[in-house]
Amino acid sequence: MTTDQAFRQVRVCIDGCYEGWAVAAYWDGELWNGWVVPYFTMEGMRELAGHVDELEENKDGTFSWFDEDFNEAEPREVIAPQMSHVGQSYPVSLYVLPGWCFQLAD
Repeated sequence: MTTDQAFRQVRVCIDGCYEGWAVAAYWDGELWNGWVVPYFTMEGMRELAGHVDELEENKDGTFSWFDEDFNEAEPREVIAPQMSHVGQSYPVSLYVLPGWCFQLAD
């Protein structure tokens, strides 16, 4: 469970894609190779899946990430939510997309 209280709400976009489009996320300042590592709610993941063909929602609340360079028939990864404290007094379920290139939109 993530317990860092330094999370703040931001809007992020995928580098080089969907100009003018961004999705709400939580961010604790973590970077991966210079890219923002955002945490998404279920609503944020659904919005991403609506814009990105490689991401699909599953019936069990997870998301499958398909990568044509990896294997078109099988998901590269299944992304499950993790319980996180993001400033609220109660934990919330958030998703992290490892290896994606996000930047702050705000």
